[in-house]
Amino acid sequence: MLVRQVEEELLHRLKTGQYAAGEKLPSIREMCGEFGCSYVIAFRAVQSLKESGCLETFKGSGTFVVRDVQKRLKKQLLAYVFDKTGGTQLNLHDALRYTSFQRIIREAGYIDLALQEDETFSPEELDNLAGALITLRTPQMEELISRKIPCVFISSLGNPYGFPSVIPDFYQGSRDVMRHLIRQGYRDIGCVTIDSEEFNQGSFAPRVQAYRDVLNEKGFPIRSPLEWNIRKPETRKKLREIMLHPHHPDAFFVPTDKLAVEVVQVLAEMGFRVPEDIGIAGLENMEFLYAPGIPLTSASFDNLALVRKACALLLDWIEHPTAEPPQNLTIPMTLIERKSTVKQQL
Repeated sequence: MLVRQVEEELLHRLKTGQYAAGEKLPSIREMCGEFGCSYVIAFRAVQSLKESGCLETFKGSGTFVVRDVQKRLKKQLLAYVFDKTGGTQLNLHDALRYTSFQRIIREAGYIDLALQEDETFSPEELDNLAGALITLRTPQMEELISRKIPCVFISSLGNPYGFPSVIPDFYQGSRDVMRHLIRQGYRDIGCVTIDSEEFNQGSFAPRVQAYRDVLNEKGFPIRSPLEWNIRKPETRKKLREIMLHPHHPDAFFVPTDKLAVEVVQVLAEMGFRVPEDIGIAGLENMEFLYAPGIPLTSASFDNLALVRKACALLLDWIEHPTAEPPQNLTIPMTLIERKSTVKQQL
């Protein structure tokens, strides 16, 4: 059994009174025999319930159910829904966010639950879900809405459900990146954005607007953004057509590093060197995507500050429900100048 499964079974016994308030629990070794799991798994499950305030250990006496356990068990789960990256592990950004999320909500007396975007909550988890922090929508969004479960989005791909969100100030970050490109001497700057047929354009609209606003301020030409979809071969074909034109852009602003890495690959296949032949700037500072490619000029944000603000918003909403959800919040972004746009080392 996994830690999560043992924890769920212990929770079930607490809720049904099989382990009553004030009662002593079996030892860790006894649990191992009953659940057919390792000592480490049973220990971690018990430790998680201790951190959430449901259990307490007295040295020399054992582990006991706290007196107010039923109060503590009411809607005790808070979920973190993360973007699947081809495996079972969180990417570096999500791992940092989830660790911070865990610490904050456990201190508030809740139990954490991590869920990949394509996974679903069990019926018991839904019944005990107090709220969720969401980086990418789940297949059960409609059910979360119908149950009126508070959810806060920290997704860079937009939020079409009307839930409050805490995200970086993408307009400010994009504006700073565009102004950097102009300071570097680029004058004909193209833009590559996400495919509107595939993704919600919510959070990308301010990024593209910043692209247009900065060029308009300077009186430089504004190109129609190229919509990019990694699964559509015609996307790469369109970029090749643009670059084969005698008057092609001298730089591209790509408002997420995920797309920027793809653009760099296509340009390399065509023989263009970055930044010698063309400059590329991204957004969101996804450094784990760069190797072994070109380090991208980008704009970063404080992941821990984002999670702290999102958790505070979520916990306050849970503790003080209102007819209207909280307002959307943003955190500032910081320009990071790297090789993809800077020909001379700063």
